[in-house]
Amino acid sequence: MAGDDITKLTQGATSGLGEVVKLAKESPEAREAGQYAAKSLAIIMRTVHTVLLPIAAANYGAERFAAYMRERFAPELAEALADVPEENIQAPRPTIAGPVLDSLVYAHEDDDVRRLYLALLATAMDKGASGKEHPAFVEVLRQIDVAELPFVRAILQGASHRAASTWPIARIEAESHTGLMPMVEDLLDWRKDGKPVGYEMAAAYVSNWVRLGLVTVTYPEELLVKGGYAWVTDRPEYRGLAFLESKSDTDADGYWTRRVVAGALRLTDWGIAFAKAVKIDDAPTGSPIVELARARPLQSTRDEPMPGPFPYQGETVSPDVGTVEGDS
Repeated sequence: MAGDDITKLTQGATSGLGEVVKLAKESPEAREAGQYAAKSLAIIMRTVHTVLLPIAAANYGAERFAAYMRERFAPELAEALADVPEENIQAPRPTIAGPVLDSLVYAHEDDDVRRLYLALLATAMDKGASGKEHPAFVEVLRQIDVAELPFVRAILQGASHRAASTWPIARIEAESHTGLMPMVEDLLDWRKDGKPVGYEMAAAYVSNWVRLGLVTVTYPEELLVKGGYAWVTDRPEYRGLAFLESKSDTDADGYWTRRVVAGALRLTDWGIAFAKAVKIDDAPTGSPIVELARARPLQSTRDEPMPGPFPYQGETVSPDVGTVEGDS
């Protein structure tokens, strides 16, 4: 859409709303409604000029993106290709390069997101990694929020090693003589500075990863790890449901109790390939933003004994992207 077309659309929207305001001025019965319409017009026009037009203009050479491409794109891409021998560098496939550059129009100002797009582009330019990139990986990146990156990085780091691709996960239910009620879904042992911390969006992030095909979640399935699933009872989500176990005066037959259902979260082959392509599986650097306590499974109630040994070492995976706030 050219600039003239954008201007015409804006003028059309303005004139249409202007007619509503004009009618309201001429009709006493509609005067009050006209006042509200005038306020709406001001809000809409402010939105058009401050939000919608800049977004439209971004596709046609927004100044900040153009400046990024002139001044920073080449050096940053060279840095992403630093470990690739010169003779292995090739032109990327248009099916990768096109969507990556289109995404950078909107994402180039966020350092963490931009690095992942550049890493994917670098993978596509590396003959030694030929075939490890996939056009759909761009769409996966588009559907991961910047606030979500520390969490997905914690899950995907170490994806190259099968022993690091399975995580204990749990859900908490309320149980009584009348049945079960789900209370907390897809709980992982998220921590900050080694202490359990609750994050409002954490379960939603897991749902997003399942939707994107990065992980699978299975219930009931108990991974045989040191300490089992005792970590659940130390978490704020579990402690916050203690009121369920206070006997109600109106419930003569009993009261609710908290019930933990063990499960397993596993990276899919698609998730592992994505982690390698955008280099999320690289070792973390810097200070952690959010941590995920890792309990390496010795065996699963669903699977045959895993090859090992994979002794529990109690380590944490500490991402170095984004800023995440949680409830302590």
